[in-house]
Amino acid sequence: MVPQERTLRIIEIVFVAFGLSLFVVLHLIGAHHPASEMKLVHKVIAGLGIVDVVLGIVFQRHFTKSPKAHGTTAATARRWFAAHIIRLAFTMSTCLLGLAVHTMGAPKWLGHTLVGVGVLFMMIMKTGRAPAEMVSGVREPVASSQ
Repeated sequence: MVPQERTLRIIEIVFVAFGLSLFVVLHLIGAHHPASEMKLVHKVIAGLGIVDVVLGIVFQRHFTKSPKAHGTTAATARRWFAAHIIRLAFTMSTCLLGLAVHTMGAPKWLGHTLVGVGVLFMMIMKTGRAPAEMVSGVREPVASSQ
């Protein structure tokens, strides 16, 4: 396991632990005026939470599909690492939106659902193995068009 993988695993564990601790926070912080129905602002925030998860997945795939024609081993490592950090950040924002909607007085199930979706996607979308060139430290030569 290369150092970047180890660091990413530690960050992932911290993010999941923080997301799980938000469930405790939801129970400790009561909603100001819990509503039985969702208002428009609650629906918008819930929609943003779902969009966050989708964007995290899309951006992760976008960053990991780097063209082989340019870039060094260090650039590949940075793109791989950044892709996973972006995914974790977007899923954590879904958890934080769940906390925000809970404190705004939305139904309890909505805040719990957003936090649960964020934590679930953090745990499901595991980090992949580091690119082979990161592990070996050697980059295959790129065919030049001269």
